[in-house]
Amino acid sequence: MCETVIGIIPVRTHTSYWRKFVSEHACVFFIAGKVGFLKGIDGKGIEVQSRMPEGLAFVIWGNHRPFSNYLRSLPTSMIDVYERSGPVIHDHPVRYWDSMKKVA
Repeated sequence: MCETVIGIIPVRTHTSYWRKFVSEHACVFFIAGKVGFLKGIDGKGIEVQSRMPEGLAFVIWGNHRPFSNYLRSLPTSMIDVYERSGPVIHDHPVRYWDSMKKVA
């Protein structure tokens, strides 16, 4: 078991996995705009012209507070994120995952 799991995943709020595993069980930060990545050439990061075709979000399960606080502190010139989590996201989803094992 781990204390925190962080994913950068496509924003697909219409899917069953989003409703089942993300919407009420994780802290979510939507990333504004389409994300591009750097390609490493000769030890230097060269910006790739193409970007991800859909929006992405940081999804944090577990002890999200240190990461949430860090993301909130970043200037929008570095990364523009919008928090859209449920009213109360628990710090330790272990109970949720344990209950899922009993159902299966």
